[in-house]
Amino acid sequence: MDEFPPMLRVLLMDRFQLTIHRGEKELPIYALVMAKKGKLGPGLMKSKEGSCTPFDPSRQTLRPEPGAAPRLFCGTMSQNPRGLAAFTVPIAKLIQMLSSTLGRAVIDKTGLTGNFDIRMDWTPDETQAFQFPPDAPKPALSDLAGPSLFSAIQEQLGLKLESSRGPVDVLIIDRAEKPSEN
Repeated sequence: MDEFPPMLRVLLMDRFQLTIHRGEKELPIYALVMAKKGKLGPGLMKSKEGSCTPFDPSRQTLRPEPGAAPRLFCGTMSQNPRGLAAFTVPIAKLIQMLSSTLGRAVIDKTGLTGNFDIRMDWTPDETQAFQFPPDAPKPALSDLAGPSLFSAIQEQLGLKLESSRGPVDVLIIDRAEKPSEN
């Protein structure tokens, strides 16, 4: 229950008599692997020293000067339902985004180390967990042109997702009761 904020944890335990524990379960996963050994795609580049601006919260102005390109802060990732841009991040950040978007655990089998600049664009499908904001109008998927997420990973990053099964960390509910009256 440590992943819940303290006040919510107390509420769940007191009101619902909730007890849980962590465990592992064999579930469908994706393994992120190199599409071609040693060959990165055009959207996945090893970060170069000085290619981004270290974030400094004490600086007052985060906006670029008029007409200047926006600052690329080290370690940041910008994601929307159709694309991703990341600067000086480890592959683990890409793994987190893919797990969230696909609704399935993704494990890193690329062997890539260090930090990378990542740019990728794709067309979402209705099965992806990361969707357009709830209040945004939904375009018909037939109106969206572009590669699927799986194709974009292979064509733009030089990686691919292989479907597999493996151990996944899960929360197991030991006990939950109907809440008591207020």
